[in-house]
Amino acid sequence: TADSVVRVMHGLWEQWGPRMQSILEHAVKSLHEANEQVEADKQYTILDGLPLVADSRFRREVLARVNDPYLLRFWARDFLSWNRERRGEAIAPVQTRLAYYASSKKARAILGQSRSTIDIRRTILDGGILFVSTAQGSVGRDVSALVGASLLNLVDSVIREQENLPLAQRRGALVVVDEMQSMPGVDYEAMLSELGKYGASFVLATQSLAKLEDLSRTMRDTLLANVGCLAVFQVAGSDARQMVWELGRDRVSEEDIVSLDVHHCYFRATVGVERMPAFSMAVLKPEPGDPAVAERIRAAASAYLRPNDAGDAEGRRQVGEYRKLLAERGQDADTPAPGQNGVSAPDGDSHSGESNEVREYRRLLAAMQDDEGEVQE
Repeated sequence: TADSVVRVMHGLWEQWGPRMQSILEHAVKSLHEANEQVEADKQYTILDGLPLVADSRFRREVLARVNDPYLLRFWARDFLSWNRERRGEAIAPVQTRLAYYASSKKARAILGQSRSTIDIRRTILDGGILFVSTAQGSVGRDVSALVGASLLNLVDSVIREQENLPLAQRRGALVVVDEMQSMPGVDYEAMLSELGKYGASFVLATQSLAKLEDLSRTMRDTLLANVGCLAVFQVAGSDARQMVWELGRDRVSEEDIVSLDVHHCYFRATVGVERMPAFSMAVLKPEPGDPAVAERIRAAASAYLRPNDAGDAEGRRQVGEYRKLLAERGQDADTPAPGQNGVSAPDGDSHSGESNEVREYRRLLAAMQDDEGEVQE
């Protein structure tokens, strides 16, 4: 969702301000609403946020498809009320963050695609299985966090949609997240405390309790308060001191935890409403891979994968459409940033029935000068 994108970026970047957040929120939400009027293969992406904040002509193309008066008011009243210098200062940090993704080929390959090949809602409702690799070593820390957190927030939304369904009709989901602390912007606390009643359950793994505090000061306590089963492998002494209280000091000592061998852990389970005493156990070691199974997995995955250069190719096609559109209208064809979409705006009569407020915002936006970005009176 649009809100989750902003939350993730907020968690990734230390330097953050209310004005930058406001511009980014309105940009992402405007692109999201405009996509409701655009065919699937020409959807705007997060990379289109760059030309949206910097190119008045492209902004008009996008906002012609936006009907939310709140969004239009921001662009027509707040954004346009700033002079050129102030506007440049305001959008600079937004451009810096979006350009980080646009300048990375791997990021463009993932974030620059107009349409996803997977349907999270259908996967959950059909009881399907979805594996997603967000390995930071392959795509980079920020892209990994953005993709992983966005998917988790989509799962959250789909599960919550079943709120009004009878219990027997709700489709639960088991969500397994490794290195959970690497995905800022995910409201784990709300998920754990609320989604259980909708049939969702979670398996969350982290290497250190201290890392959870990077997400939230209350994250550690909230997680431990909502845990049904707890598996503790070998950890550092500081975490061991915390874990003995969770496992039971009468059964496990700090030294026991610190000295655990590989593939061994202490486990505490909850059966029904009864919390069972902790016990030690050995987990199965990873089995050797089966080439036949690996081939079947690759064959199944191929239905959802696209070539690495698909995002760049899509961006080049969209820039070409944008150039053509401007040429037809007799405007300069300045090349926008990678990833922008060049679809034309809806016909004028598609705005019939709009309120006077929305019409006034559209008039102000249409009067923007390309050079100064100010309103012509």
